[in-house]
Amino acid sequence: MTGEGVALLAVTRRGAAQMVRLRAAWPQAELWLPAPRAREVPGAMALDGTVQNLLPQLWTSRRGLVMGLAVGAAVRLIAPYLQDKTRDPAVVTVDETGRYAVALVSAHLGGANALARLVAEILGADAVITTASEGVGLEPLDSRLAELGYRIDNPQAMAALMTARLDGQWVRTTCDPELVKWAIWDGTGFAAQNAPVPPWAYTIRLSVRQRPSPGAREVLVRPPALVVGIGCVRGVRAEEIASAVQEAFQFAGLSVEAVGTVATIDIKREEAGLLQWARSNGLGLRFFGAEALNRVAVPDPSDTVHQATGAWAVSRPAAMLAAAGGPLLLDKWKTAKVTVSVAVKLRPDDLPATGT
Repeated sequence: MTGEGVALLAVTRRGAAQMVRLRAAWPQAELWLPAPRAREVPGAMALDGTVQNLLPQLWTSRRGLVMGLAVGAAVRLIAPYLQDKTRDPAVVTVDETGRYAVALVSAHLGGANALARLVAEILGADAVITTASEGVGLEPLDSRLAELGYRIDNPQAMAALMTARLDGQWVRTTCDPELVKWAIWDGTGFAAQNAPVPPWAYTIRLSVRQRPSPGAREVLVRPPALVVGIGCVRGVRAEEIASAVQEAFQFAGLSVEAVGTVATIDIKREEAGLLQWARSNGLGLRFFGAEALNRVAVPDPSDTVHQATGAWAVSRPAAMLAAAGGPLLLDKWKTAKVTVSVAVKLRPDDLPATGT
């Protein structure tokens, strides 16, 4: 770790000494110290007034805060800014002697547990992790799902689900028929359940389709299983692609939250609007040559597309190739500048074809 996106703060001399040690290990971390001390430390930034004045700016722009403060002092400082663990930065406190690194806010999902362990390793301190699931050796599902790129429609229900698991209650997983391979993870403590063992305390539902609001005891999870095949004119804007995809998904009853990959022809590698749209949504990109696309049979080959690209079609064969044999869920949706097709991968990329 280089410390990028992490701010180190202290107000006392001994607290500052601990933050300086961390900065030595994390050269890209920001180091904020009272003005007299900041002048003595190369690269340190001087606090203008108090930490409280700086905190609103850091709270919304940094992914992690490490404070050389007592837990009580840190709690009082951050209390006005707390929202929820999906939006709050990871916050770790370090006592003045450097003995403890306490994961204070956004423990597992926001990364504070991991950050506390890193801080403890550098300082030779003890990491204080109080998350209930980790205390009993039960992997937190929300952080595990986030690592896998799965999105949760109603994250507020996950805390209650985890409590149910800690209490030994049954939690089942259900999924769209195409997502069976996406519903099994080693080490997460749950898998797709077939045995009728009611009553279920909670249900984890994996789906790529638009659904009514989940029930009070249901967590709706979107795996990145959908591939969006895109054909577009030269110079298309990102906003035009976003609008076409939104229209297509609305028509097909699919959730854009379940998109993981964008696929198109290789001559679009430098198409700025397409690249911008994919990057802004955190999507992977797959490019295929015209020869590969032409090996996929399509019912309505286009002379116009062939003259422009060398391929008889783009969006549909690109989606099918990137989905590695998964079915088409949307054949083709056209606007003036964009063509959208959608296929679903039958398994994650890192799961072998012969996997469970």
